[in-house]
Amino acid sequence: MRRICWITYSTLEERGDFFYSPFASTRYRVLIPAQWLAARGHVQSIVSAEQPEAALAAAKNADVVIFSKSYQDSNEAILAEAKRAGAKVIVDSCDYKFGSHPKQAHYREMIARADGLVANTQEMATAIRAETNRESVIIGDPYEGPKGEAEWKWRPGRRVEALWFGHPVNLDTLEALLSQLAARKAEVALSVRICTRMRAGLEEECRVFNRQVGNRVKVYFVPWSVEQVWKELRETDLVLLPSRVGEEKKDVKSPNRLVESIWAGRFALASALPAYQPFAEWIPLGDDFCAELDWVLSHQSGIVPRIRAAQDFVAA
Repeated sequence: MRRICWITYSTLEERGDFFYSPFASTRYRVLIPAQWLAARGHVQSIVSAEQPEAALAAAKNADVVIFSKSYQDSNEAILAEAKRAGAKVIVDSCDYKFGSHPKQAHYREMIARADGLVANTQEMATAIRAETNRESVIIGDPYEGPKGEAEWKWRPGRRVEALWFGHPVNLDTLEALLSQLAARKAEVALSVRICTRMRAGLEEECRVFNRQVGNRVKVYFVPWSVEQVWKELRETDLVLLPSRVGEEKKDVKSPNRLVESIWAGRFALASALPAYQPFAEWIPLGDDFCAELDWVLSHQSGIVPRIRAAQDFVAA
């Protein structure tokens, strides 16, 4: 039995006898693994780095201390004290914080002083090795949400209902995609529901977009929550997951949104991120979403078998 201390960058909310976080990285990289380890007899303590005194006390009383997505400079002192108390320290990375990132000096310091490193993807591990000459153990993200029945819901005579969900920091990739879709000349129009946290001006941007091109593509803002994402996935026809392949901060990302979409029983169109490649047998990957959408509409009978096969791959 080990005493494991998790120190996360985000605030934590108590729900019942455990914690909740609105941040996917905290749920995937801290809360879900901690529950799995607790079920196997290990003692868990989970603390926010925004409470450095509590984090320090917990770290000094642990056998293993895991810093997940470290941003706070105070973590450097906590790391030192934890090692002085005899704990092994692990730094877990799921974001690219090199180059011009404002926290890169802190990030490098944490990596240099850790006993072990964990990365969410092979691309993240490769970036860490290139920048620091240190190796990482690769542990991918778990997935959450109920498994949905594989289904292709669209029928002729109505718009294709599409969904984009994610952090507002990724809205730039959606804006580029919407411009592409607005120029698409086809008989079938789209509605795109944008499930994210509110960003200043987003609702007005949707209204302006709809006035300009709403006959071809309409967009709607939907306030984000974990439960709302699951509801949107149940009701949508397909999911849109654009990105910017070749950008370091994008390329290191895990396939968590694609996996969640597939697990919910929905088809997706996605950019060809490295982490999406294992799904290329079933999911069209590329940057020409107009061509991919036309392909879907001309191959509707094959969509459900593809979703089921991808679900089997996730569950394996």
